[in-house]
Amino acid sequence: MNSIVSRYEHKFYIDKITFSSLQKMLSDLLQTDKNCIDNQSYLVTSLYYDSLNNSAYYDKIDGVEFRKKIRIRSYDNSDRLKFEIKEKHGDIIVKTSKVFSKKDFSDINTFLKLPNQNNQKKVSSIIDQNIYKKLAYTYRKPVVWVEYDRLAYTLPFNNVRITFDMNLRSKEVCGDVIGYDPPKMESVSDFSDIILEIKYNNYLPKHVARIFGAYSLNKSAISKYCNSRKVIY
Repeated sequence: MNSIVSRYEHKFYIDKITFSSLQKMLSDLLQTDKNCIDNQSYLVTSLYYDSLNNSAYYDKIDGVEFRKKIRIRSYDNSDRLKFEIKEKHGDIIVKTSKVFSKKDFSDINTFLKLPNQNNQKKVSSIIDQNIYKKLAYTYRKPVVWVEYDRLAYTLPFNNVRITFDMNLRSKEVCGDVIGYDPPKMESVSDFSDIILEIKYNNYLPKHVARIFGAYSLNKSAISKYCNSRKVIY
């Protein structure tokens, strides 16, 4: 079964001093994510796909209100991968995801490059008809690897999730990708800030909102995907 999450999502650039202060305050109120072993950050790696005319890239740059991104993601180099469609509908983010084994990557990659019914049948346990309808008839190519270190805090009420993403790195894809084997990546130049993301359903609880209200935070239209694209072809 696919996982579908619909929530609000706000992003901010913060410096290391603000990060350190927020980290201390949040650790008293929220739990760390299950991936944060011993309260340490974990590695997030994503392979992004885009259309032949780079529509996902340009939709973001142009501020198109309704847009989508396609990626395959792993955590801490696990053999369990996650296929994701992330759609933005105004202020609401809808994310459809499905976990699958690394051994199925080649078939998923083939489907994304040529999303027809024959290729969909080979991966029907991962790409069901609902996902197929979102992806059909648009050729997509793998364009860039992106990775960063993430520290995450969670609160079950209203599905609150606070993440800090650091050390953004990337590597452009040249040609095709044969397997899900992330290459050595390079730091994204002029990108030393930490990305704070505040995510929740319905509303942010007051005791959590009060923490962020003590800081001068400016919401930004941040895209780790777009920041990581060096060559648009």
